[in-house]
Amino acid sequence: TNFDTLIGLQVSALTGDSEIESLHGQRIGPYELVDILGKGGMGIVYQAKRVDGVFEQRVAIKFVYPSIAALTGKETVFFEARCLGRLEHNNIVRVLDAGQLPSGACYFVMEYIEGTAIDKYC
Repeated sequence: TNFDTLIGLQVSALTGDSEIESLHGQRIGPYELVDILGKGGMGIVYQAKRVDGVFEQRVAIKFVYPSIAALTGKETVFFEARCLGRLEHNNIVRVLDAGQLPSGACYFVMEYIEGTAIDKYC
């Protein structure tokens, strides 16, 4: 409805959540964002490739919606990244790095695993 559209546009303008939905092709540190792997309640995950010539590497970069970071605080987002970064198990994706865009959006750099998305698999 028109009301839902109006409210949705206002929320998007206030939170900046839509910013992370249009990062395709942008460079984040040594990585270039290739395409969106998935979206969820916490944010968006992009496939990225390293383009600085130092390594040939593919990674997944999860961008947390700015509205989530605003509610929990960026310290909580980075605490989660640190906790996940300590985990070492064959069935858990490793978190390699974390950071923040100039706009304030927080992200995690994770190893990229080829395969079927869990929601499609289930």
